[in-house]
Order: sequence, then structure tokens, then C-alpha cells
Amino acid sequence: MKRIGTSLIVIIALFVFFLAIILTYASVWGENNKADSAINRFFENTQEQNYFSQKSNLQIVESFKVFDTGGNYSENCFLLELALLKYYNLTKASGYKVKVQRSNFWIPFISEPYVKVDITLNNVENGYLSSIINNSQNAKPIKNLFTVSRKDGTWKISSINLKDSPLITEFKRLKTGLSADQFVTRVGTKITVQPFEIETKNISTIEKRKLEYVFQKINYEIKQSTTKEQQL
Repeated sequence: MKRIGTSLIVIIALFVFFLAIILTYASVWGENNKADSAINRFFENTQEQNYFSQKSNLQIVESFKVFDTGGNYSENCFLLELALLKYYNLTKASGYKVKVQRSNFWIPFISEPYVKVDITLNNVENGYLSSIINNSQNAKPIKNLFTVSRKDGTWKISSINLKDSPLITEFKRLKTGLSADQFVTRVGTKITVQPFEIETKNISTIEKRKLEYVFQKINYEIKQSTTKEQQL
């Protein structure tokens, strides 16, 4: 009877031990998934063109200086999306979905409180396999494009790493072609909108997106003239 009692205790202890391991792993896995959620919210913001919403953006980034290229945050968000669409040949697509893949796994008390995240864009109209076939040349993920850090139990984007990515050349080219200051400038309380022509017949998808951003920028600058919000 003593042997049976001892064996039962050992079995129960082992069961509790392995249950604790499973629950701990599930908890840590769920915590790591919150890093993915930060990336998904970033792209939701971008797709909804919430470039200038201070409240919305500060929920997902540590600061407005997360781009390693420097420059204006709202403009960089816009240009990053365009560069990704160009890279994955999705400029004419009706929409896209983001595949998020972590390069490392965060373990409490062992690893540093951040994860690197790879990004792949796929056509929302196609399944994943179809997008791989259609975009086989550029289907590879952009490695370590985002760094997401954990602070006080919250995951936020701490760095967007463009300099060493295959997007940097296209990003710089688009930036040179956009330069919002060539369309609208603000000096003190004075906003100046520069004259520009729109060729509606042969305008490309990229040019349409640029104009949408410019008009949003003008609207934002007007609103900023009556508020004290931080410039994005």
C-alpha cells in the first residue's frame, strides 16, 4: 500500500510539473504573439492611412523616431508601404495581407526583452500558395525589418530597420520623388501650398497614392495650426 501511495504521489507530482510547463509555455507563446499584434496594428494603421493620428500611432510605436533612416514619421510610414508594394509587385492589387514571422523567441528572465520580425506581403485576392507562385522572385521575407520591444508588459515597435534591408534603394527613390515640402510648407502660422499639375488620364497607382498623401498632409497642417499636438 505504501508503494502504491508513493507511486501515486510521484505520478501526480509529474502531472502537475508537466502541466505547469505546458501552461508556462502557452503563456510565453501568447506573450510573444503580442509582438506580432503590434506589427499587424502598424499595417492596419498604414492601410487605413492613419499616418497623422498621434494617439493611434503612439499605441504601437515607442516614439516617432523609430525609423533608422531618420526623417518625418508619417512620411516614412507612407513611403515604407509604397516600397513594400513595389518590392512585392502589389502596386495594382486591391489590397494586401501581411505575413509576420519572428526571427527569435522572447523568454522571460533569459533573453533580452525584444524580438526581430520578418515581413512578407501577399495579394489579398490570392491564397498564400498562389502569391508564392506569382511573386516567386520577391516572395522572400524582408528579414529583421522590425524590432518590437517589451516594456512594462507592453509590446511596441522600437525600430524599423530600413538601412540594411532590400527596400532601402526604392525607399530613397520614392522619398526623393515625394518630398512633401515641395507640395506644402509651413512657417510659423503660415501654410503655403505649392502649385502642381495632375494628369488624370495616365496617372499611375503610385502617383495617385502620392497625391492622396499630399492632400492628407495639407489637411493635417491646417488642423495642426489650431492644436499643439506633436508633429508627425
